[in-house]
Amino acid sequence: MDYSSNQIDMQYLMSVPFAFVLQNNPLEEIEQFCDANGWNLLHHVVAEGDIHKISELIHFSFNPNINSKTNFIPENIFQIQEKRKTDKTKIFQKIPFSLQGFTPIHLSLFLYNYYQKLSDDFFYQALSDKYKKIIDLFIKNVSDIKTIQDSTGNSLFDYAFLMESQELIDLMQMHDPFFETLNNIQLKTAHKILEIMSLKYEKKDLDYISSCLQKKIEHDNLSKKLNHKNNESKKTTHKI
Repeated sequence: MDYSSNQIDMQYLMSVPFAFVLQNNPLEEIEQFCDANGWNLLHHVVAEGDIHKISELIHFSFNPNINSKTNFIPENIFQIQEKRKTDKTKIFQKIPFSLQGFTPIHLSLFLYNYYQKLSDDFFYQALSDKYKKIIDLFIKNVSDIKTIQDSTGNSLFDYAFLMESQELIDLMQMHDPFFETLNNIQLKTAHKILEIMSLKYEKKDLDYISSCLQKKIEHDNLSKKLNHKNNESKKTTHKI
């Protein structure tokens, strides 16, 4: 598709009703159209925090499980109050635990956590609340939300633990009570992260998640022992 002849660029895609864009362009080609940083339309809309545009793209089945080509975050997407900058106000040029790229949903989790940690200020609290709504929107409307991974294989649940976000851990556990979507983070590691969070942030309300994790670990260990015992029994029977 010749984007120049159709006068299509990222600003055009963000500004024009998506139904009109699809009138002349296949959805699959629009999904793959990226800027120099490898961000597609949905990455940019998430960065803008445009809930209405995100809803529009979800309605037209825009694929949210497409990773950016690079692990790079443009500085200008961060909404910072210059007069209230502190040591906590750090600009990230990448997501630290992604080797290459990330999906728009991973980006929404990262931005939520970024603003949430600054949320003692009303301005940042409002941004944090907006990204919480965006995350809820994705979870409610994306059918394969549990399978979404960044280019490193990190799931959304992995991100929640990697960012040490109790709010995101609670949210993900509601939709995945048995921690099945933890991919790069082992159960025991997740449990240790919760222990450290309790010490670092003096949080006492992590007990429920910690208890659920411990039960899952014990269940998996028991299952392994039973499977091993059954396999040994089969070997003995076969020899006889």
